[in-house]
Amino acid sequence: MRESDYVLARGWLGYAIECNVKELNLCLKSYFYDSEAALDSYAVPESILTAKSIIEFYLCGAIFKSCYSDINLSSLRKLVLKRVDMNDQIFRTLISGCPALEEITIGQCYGLKNIHVRSLPRLMAVTLLYNPELEIFKIEAPNLKKLLLESTIVTDKWLHDFLSKHLLIESLELRHCNMLKRIKISSDHLKSLTICHCAKLVEANIITLNLDRLKYSGDVISFSSNARILSEVRLKFKIAPLDLKKIEFLAKLNHPKLLAWNTLRVESVIALKELREILPSPLYNVKQLKLKVNHRRGCYEIFKLVDALLWISPLLETLFIEWRMDENISFQFSYEDHIYKSKKHNCCKLLPVLCWRHCLKTVKIEHCGGTIAKETLEYYFSTNAEILESFEYCMRMHV
Repeated sequence: MRESDYVLARGWLGYAIECNVKELNLCLKSYFYDSEAALDSYAVPESILTAKSIIEFYLCGAIFKSCYSDINLSSLRKLVLKRVDMNDQIFRTLISGCPALEEITIGQCYGLKNIHVRSLPRLMAVTLLYNPELEIFKIEAPNLKKLLLESTIVTDKWLHDFLSKHLLIESLELRHCNMLKRIKISSDHLKSLTICHCAKLVEANIITLNLDRLKYSGDVISFSSNARILSEVRLKFKIAPLDLKKIEFLAKLNHPKLLAWNTLRVESVIALKELREILPSPLYNVKQLKLKVNHRRGCYEIFKLVDALLWISPLLETLFIEWRMDENISFQFSYEDHIYKSKKHNCCKLLPVLCWRHCLKTVKIEHCGGTIAKETLEYYFSTNAEILESFEYCMRMHV
């Protein structure tokens, strides 16, 4: 930063503070220092650290020097620190000067080795992203409701002990926490749980009756949950066929109202015929399924994909499939009222209800982008649905 720019920026900041600014977003450098001589240009101005009007403070690319004598951010509710250089002592001084803090985010901050957050009775949300030198992380926040940990060194025991002391947590996100192996999450208040790409994780035991939303990305793991019917589950498995382990994982999700599935290729959601013949549909009571394929559809026959998804969830009311290149297709299905079995059918002999082949009445399709042969889909449904009464197909153009 040039000296003239530095002086000008200080003037703007001084004016903002005089005007009792409530939200301050300050980014002093993009990433690297220009030179050793320029370090002072990225130091946090002391005037900011005594601005009692600031409620939200976003600080990026800055340095906290060790000479701050007094920090008083008495109104601060939200603090975001990204790519900020500071040591442990300065961090403790900063936090002690923010008694009303409710939310804090710390990411890519160099110099921090021991983060200890305490004496903040209003603190409700903590986000800890990758901090390369961090060794110890402690939080004492009795009213904490949201915790996000990404690329953070935490163990199974640490997580268990932490959750046992913070019983009010409603949202928990674990991303790239690669020391986790076998976790047990027990909570009466947890409503949202995210587990993404924790490389060594092999088992998750979820004891959370009030869980409402689950997101999972990574390898298939041993999974158990006592949650009631979830409103939403989001999945993204690593590339592999829909094998027995994946099908068993799906079956343990307890039929969420909405399943949103992200995959690279359609082959990853298609079970082999041999497995379909010996296993029950894992999500026979799911009504909404959204599939996002992060690849162009190419010449893959759509009816084969629909057939595979209707095996997974054979009584879908809504099916939405999206590909790259702005192509998507949606299906609306309706059924006769009596879906419980009155006689045996080989295709759904392992289910407590009839599958779509015996009770589907209407199909309505909307297709946007790409080319799909209407006749192929119409033939597929008319051939396989015993009591089909109506088939509608609508081609929409991108707006």
